[in-house]
Amino acid sequence: MNFFRKTPWGKPKWDPLGEKTTFEVTKIEHLIEEDIKTGATRLSDIDKELSPHVTDVFRALGNYDVRFDFDPFSVDDCRCNILSCHEMSVLCSLKHIPLHALVIEEGDLPGGLMLKLKDDFFQRFDEVSWEDFFDTKSNDRYLDPTKVYDYLSKAICHAVNDVRSEMVNAYVEVLHSPTMISLWFQFPKDSFYKVNFFPSIRVNNLCENFQNLVNQFSNLRQPLLHECHFEMGIHVVARPNKPSEDGNKLWSITFNDIEKRVVLSESFECAKDCLIYIDEKLKLLYEEKRLSSYQIRAVILREIFENSKPKSWKRNCLNKRLHEVQESLNADLQMGRCENVFTGVNLFSGTSQDTLDQIAKYVYDNLHCR
Repeated sequence: MNFFRKTPWGKPKWDPLGEKTTFEVTKIEHLIEEDIKTGATRLSDIDKELSPHVTDVFRALGNYDVRFDFDPFSVDDCRCNILSCHEMSVLCSLKHIPLHALVIEEGDLPGGLMLKLKDDFFQRFDEVSWEDFFDTKSNDRYLDPTKVYDYLSKAICHAVNDVRSEMVNAYVEVLHSPTMISLWFQFPKDSFYKVNFFPSIRVNNLCENFQNLVNQFSNLRQPLLHECHFEMGIHVVARPNKPSEDGNKLWSITFNDIEKRVVLSESFECAKDCLIYIDEKLKLLYEEKRLSSYQIRAVILREIFENSKPKSWKRNCLNKRLHEVQESLNADLQMGRCENVFTGVNLFSGTSQDTLDQIAKYVYDNLHCR
């Protein structure tokens, strides 16, 4: 790709693909490595401080309602999406759902699905009951995402009350909004984190009609298709439906874990380093919520989709890949369009061009290689 355009604030101070002495290139690579190490250390520190407390809440949640028996929390989990140094979102899998009895039906809105249990499914007395989540307005056993959200909202309040009294040098409270449930963790020295929870089901080939989902991506090249690991499942999220959508009972498809799986893949060795390096350089934009790590990951993913040869993503290609990611990001900001590779959704939608131009200026000043 060659989307780079001359910016109004001057010429690039350094062209990573131009001719440089061995000493200068080695120095630049060393500085990039230092930034990558700093970013990786920051993530490790967050994981050590935060993960035990979130896992304690999950444990209490599972004890209160077994349907919300979630896996232990880790920022390294592909279901965890880092939004900034202080905020992250996590897909919480309802792992006891009987996938073999689940039917996937296409919804009326893009990215939406309806889920129901088969009519002939008989629930044994020793199995988890899901009847509370059924849509009572239908004769079929459709799972109502709004009910899942409401039950989780109540259950997590009980779980937090159970663990709060036993927390040492930490405090937690529940935050509610119309679209998500969050926990706010406060630690000494003004350290804090917000963790957003999205109850989800990882549908897979045990579910009826699952292959219809996978077939949408059958044109992907190898090894990209292999690294997506669709056979491991696709998450659908229980987001509360708006009043105007109440009759749909739609679950939202998310490819967040698949996207992260590709970026972290060993086949695309330096993709993770690109993300960590850019996250470290642009963390101020993340904190100000003008840009997100998810949007940067979308740019990197598009680069992988357009050049999916593993040899192009070896560690010795890091400088070149960083340069091309920066070119693509610059073009996206100028065009006001950053598409998700799976859904086609514009991730810059709702952001004014003036704001995007300001972001582009900050990116140029802070992201270009020294």
